[in-house]
Amino acid sequence: MNDKLLDKEQIPTIYAAVLYKVIENAGGHDIDLGRTVGISKEKLFSSEGRISRRQFGRLIDLGYKVTDSPELGLEFGRQLNVHTDGLMSQVVITANTLGEAVDRMMKYYPVCGFSMLQSVTVTDDITTLRVTYPYHNRIKPQHKIFTAEAVFASYWVKLQSMLGDKMMLSDMKLAFGRRKYAKDYEDLFGCPVRFDQQFNEMTFPTALLNQPLKTANPFLADLSKQLCDQRIKEISEQDTLPNQVKLILQKNTGEVPSLNDLADHFELSPKALRQRLARHDTSYQHIVNSVLKEKACYFLGDHRLSVDDVAMRLGYSDSANFRRAFKRWTGKAPSEYRRC
Repeated sequence: MNDKLLDKEQIPTIYAAVLYKVIENAGGHDIDLGRTVGISKEKLFSSEGRISRRQFGRLIDLGYKVTDSPELGLEFGRQLNVHTDGLMSQVVITANTLGEAVDRMMKYYPVCGFSMLQSVTVTDDITTLRVTYPYHNRIKPQHKIFTAEAVFASYWVKLQSMLGDKMMLSDMKLAFGRRKYAKDYEDLFGCPVRFDQQFNEMTFPTALLNQPLKTANPFLADLSKQLCDQRIKEISEQDTLPNQVKLILQKNTGEVPSLNDLADHFELSPKALRQRLARHDTSYQHIVNSVLKEKACYFLGDHRLSVDDVAMRLGYSDSANFRRAFKRWTGKAPSEYRRC
């Protein structure tokens, strides 16, 4: 399995911190996070930290290994209440009705950092929430089970917190085989649970969508929607291919990777990479020049570095080539730029 997509997806560390505590409470102690997961405990509990989906997957694997809790996904989901998701929680609980809240859960779920594909289908009698995986074949079977359990358990906790005893489920379908702890599902969700189904789905009476929420707040709802819309826009912009290429080049030190190297990274042919960048009205060389220019201007701002030092840091073996390139990018020689 290729993990590049799993490395790319970044999720807030709050989810990993919650899972870590669930694992501890289930009997998993003295966990070496650095060696087994690839993150430090300090990063795990940082307020603004993010980890990759692959690292989160390692933590899931560790949880199953060091505890005797096959129902780990259910317990993790139970801990994800309406306040865990930060900004998304705010936009959901301030809705006027349950229907508005569900619509916002579907729309703003990417703000959480997970790329699950979710949909809601409404008929006269039944409303269905469906969860699928964006890259199905890249996820371990155990991770699919964990994710479905966690998503539906967290949905149930949030829906109950908004409606209380009025919230009831009609049915649940799961796209995996029956678990030994199947009774835990029925105890938690209070409805029939069917395994080996085509999709992961949760259903409840459509009439509940019209139920008003006690936490409704029109002012905060508008404000949080604006913030969520801006965050969704930022996520979309960050996810464009040119920005991904630029980010790789910005992190790179030394010799600039070739177009072929980048094409391999994105699992594309060099021709396909050129074509996709062209659709964004740019090219690989244009992005390279833009990043090198930014780095050059930054390094030239440090007068402790000579022009030759800057050229070397940018991967130029001949500083004369760097001087010509810099003049082409800015219209000025490096020494002239420093005097400005």
